[in-house]
This record gives sequence, structure tokens and C-alpha cells, in this order.
Amino acid sequence: MDNGNISYNLYEEINYPNSFLLLEEWKSRKALNKFIATDVNKTKEQKIRQLSIAEPSFKVDHFQSRDFKL
Repeated sequence: MDNGNISYNLYEEINYPNSFLLLEEWKSRKALNKFIATDVNKTKEQKIRQLSIAEPSFKVDHFQSRDFKL
């Protein structure tokens, strides 16, 4: 794993074939920003674009805590 990366998971949307979600969890926004600037990340994004039939969407959401009650 990359320094600062806690986890990453790849999901495929059942109702929309060839639609995927890559979900990554980072220790801090600083660690994520550092990774975004790396050649490894740029290569990853380039490969995703090559495999995509439409322009992919890259989005960053920030969650302070993942604790919740149902």
C-alpha cells in the first residue's frame, strides 16, 4: 500500500454493466494530496482512461468519521 493509504476497494455496479467505483481511504488529506501528485497516481488515472468507454469521473469526498448508528 502507498504511504498514508489505509484501504482501497473496487466495486462493480450490478445494474450498470462496466460501471465501477474505486473507493480509497487515506490517513489524512495531506497524504492523499501527496499521492495525487505522484507518477504512480498519474499512471493509474491514465490506465483507467484507456480502459474507459467514456470519460471517467474522479471525485474526492471528505468524511470526518465513519461511526454511525442505524
